[in-house]
Amino acid sequence: MRLLLMRHAKSGWGDPGLADHARPLTKRGRKAAAAMGRYMAAHGLVPKQILCSSAKRAKQTLKGVTGELKAPDDITITDDLYAFSGFQAPLNVIRRLAKNKSPLMVIAHNPSIEDLAFELTGAGNNAARALMAQKYPTAALAVIDFDLHNWAELQTGIGTMINFIRPRDL
Repeated sequence: MRLLLMRHAKSGWGDPGLADHARPLTKRGRKAAAAMGRYMAAHGLVPKQILCSSAKRAKQTLKGVTGELKAPDDITITDDLYAFSGFQAPLNVIRRLAKNKSPLMVIAHNPSIEDLAFELTGAGNNAARALMAQKYPTAALAVIDFDLHNWAELQTGIGTMINFIRPRDL
């Protein structure tokens, strides 16, 4: 099974009156989300299910990505992915809400999404892991494969890092 872990695209702090949950993407963020969607479509990384944070910037990232590829019918927006520390919250969301579809895409926030990517991978593309260790920028995507039949069985350390794609590399 394949997991696609994306950090939301670049968001703005332009309006100090906005709650964090309501912050929108910047122009750069919208362009990056669309570019990542085009990359995903061109490289066969088309999700069959998407789990997305309920934050405005995550939902706008979802819209930008899926505007460039065939969006799955199975999209879940959840407050439970609006988490910023540790890998446990997104891991539990996957175990609880993911159907046995692959690829599964998760759009969430840092540092949780970065922590999850590191915790899940025990092998694979060391260059991609090193790049990810330098920085997990906005709109970046980690591609991780698992020898699983059910997302509820997902555990740390059992994934194989396939690739790490940053918008600036496109």
